Amino acid sequence: MEGKIIGRLYGVITQQRLMLAAALLFVMYLTLLFLLPQNEVNTLLRLYSSRLLLLVGISLACYLSYKAHTVKKPFDSLLQQTWQPHTLALFRIGVFLIPALFALYPGSSISGWMLEEWIDLPISERKPLPFMSWYSMHVPVGRQIADTIQPFYKIVSVMGLLGLFTRFSTVSFAVCNLYLYSITSLYGKPVNNQHMFWFPAILALSDCGRVFSADYFLRRYWYKKRTPVTGSVSYYYPILCTWLLLGIFYFFPGFWKIWTSGFDWIFKGYLKGYLYLKWHELNNWQPLFRIDHYPVLLVLASAATILFETGFIFLVLFKKWRKWLIPAGILFHGGVYLMMHISFFQLFQGYITLVNVNPPPSETDSKGAVAHRNPIVGKWQLAVFGFILAGNVLMGTLKINSFPFSCYPTFDTEVNAAGYEVVQYEAKCRHRLVQDAELRSLLNKHYTSYNLQARENALLKAAGSADTATVLTEAKAIGATLQQALACDTVYFYKTQLGSEKNLTARTKLLQLPL
Repeated sequence: MEGKIIGRLYGVITQQRLMLAAALLFVMYLTLLFLLPQNEVNTLLRLYSSRLLLLVGISLACYLSYKAHTVKKPFDSLLQQTWQPHTLALFRIGVFLIPALFALYPGSSISGWMLEEWIDLPISERKPLPFMSWYSMHVPVGRQIADTIQPFYKIVSVMGLLGLFTRFSTVSFAVCNLYLYSITSLYGKPVNNQHMFWFPAILALSDCGRVFSADYFLRRYWYKKRTPVTGSVSYYYPILCTWLLLGIFYFFPGFWKIWTSGFDWIFKGYLKGYLYLKWHELNNWQPLFRIDHYPVLLVLASAATILFETGFIFLVLFKKWRKWLIPAGILFHGGVYLMMHISFFQLFQGYITLVNVNPPPSETDSKGAVAHRNPIVGKWQLAVFGFILAGNVLMGTLKINSFPFSCYPTFDTEVNAAGYEVVQYEAKCRHRLVQDAELRSLLNKHYTSYNLQARENALLKAAGSADTATVLTEAKAIGATLQQALACDTVYFYKTQLGSEKNLTARTKLLQLPL
């Protein structure tokens, strides 16, 4: 029955038809954008032609993936590969390297380094996490707790790097990361570091200490167990799960950009608004190279972003394309960091799995060798890994940012700098006039940037509707923080247009708040 259905689909859906449909839809979109009058109907047609083109593109990618990886059963060649344990072991080393260096560095502190921005935030700043409010509103957080966990965390970090008691160290490290990194998501906006839990969790469910580990040398030289190192599908499943998890992290941000805004996100420079918004959050910092001054480069960067995000999950399944994803990812994340100071470099831990380390057979002796029994059953691995992937797919489909399952930042709506207002500050503190950048830096130590922005938006909205009571409430909350930090006498609140923060003559005073 399944074969007949797929056979019929093959007869109707072909590569040529999908490519033709994609080309026609793209021409239709360009015609609507450049040749026809711009109105509401045109905007709606552009959006729906973009959505159809997106769906056709996904269908084409699925078709090619199915065709390439199916021999007898769907995707059987993809699911039945055997890999040596070396790539998995290198993945373990990559995941534990920085935590182990942190553990060995004199004076390193969880509360002072990892959680410095969140550890002292008041509980009043907490916001319920989607599907996790029972956890996010009640989990205890404090320096004393972090300091108690710290010695154990440092020990298992070093053990994980060395591969000593690997199962214990990876499970313990994953549990610690689940708690520690969840703290960064409790205060208004989940910080997208969920991979810092999922990567160790995948390792904890695998036999990642088979080689390149202290456990290997203990087995071989202490216990005299000469275990042959052979390929197994159980070493491959964690690798495949990591590929797909990376693909899910990338795919949904790209998908939602097109689904929400169409290809206008590329051709109408939506990226520029996000650049300005991020620069504002960074105390009006600006990069050395202003890509917003070059419209063609902005369009090319936007198109490359969409292609990389939506294409990763499909290209990673093809051996010939997999190696090219490494430089592509470096360019993508490097560009994002240079332009917006958004760092996702820890995702590169997962890029280690893109390289199949398959050393030549060693002189492992068959004489006296003990057959290796992997403690993780293949079907059990698939079930747990499937749960991890399904949870993140669900969050991506619903566009929900939570912890540990999440949709990574989508940046999918238009931020129109021409009509987007932001708040600026000045404060008179002990006969000294303190400017916006210094004040905003202090405020971000008391509020998360998300919660500060929410207060500022509420203030602007109330000012626009002449709601004096709300304006004063929000202003007093912000002013009290500055008064406590700098002993300010007076705080001045201004509004200005996004992207024009450095033009002080363009701003308008909202209110003057004596403290």
